[in-house]
Amino acid sequence: LQQIVQLLQSGSTKAGASIDRYRANDSTNRFTPFFEKQDPKTLYKLGEIYRRGQGLDSNPTEAFRWHTKAAEKNHAPSQSMLGYLYRNGIGTAENSAQAVNWYRRAADQNYALAQFNLGSLYRKGYGVPQDEARARALYQQAAKNGNLQARKVLDWLAEQ
Repeated sequence: LQQIVQLLQSGSTKAGASIDRYRANDSTNRFTPFFEKQDPKTLYKLGEIYRRGQGLDSNPTEAFRWHTKAAEKNHAPSQSMLGYLYRNGIGTAENSAQAVNWYRRAADQNYALAQFNLGSLYRKGYGVPQDEARARALYQQAAKNGNLQARKVLDWLAEQ
């Protein structure tokens, strides 16, 4: 299991296949308890392996599970990913209130992608009352934090 952690942390493309092999032969069911104790960055990478199907079959439910565990440890990228999963009903039922909740938690940590996505929810009125001013403020924060897409949207809105 420690070898799988090392593969995940290094970003190796072999991680998914190693997970698949291990789980196929895990008669002791040690995988879940072992990984539940890992740091949130490792849990995020595990969630992404399952979401993208890298080296194993894509499993949205497992992706949701591992991103949730990382998000509960205050990991902004996982919180933002949970917002995405809830927004799109991937691995869970679509839930606009939960999407807003998780995007907001990540945005509050200055995670630019979450600020951008939360801004988009405010602009469209999805799960929150439509609020152009709040959307612009979030886009500005996201752009300030390096999100190029937010800069493009702000430029586009300025032309309207």
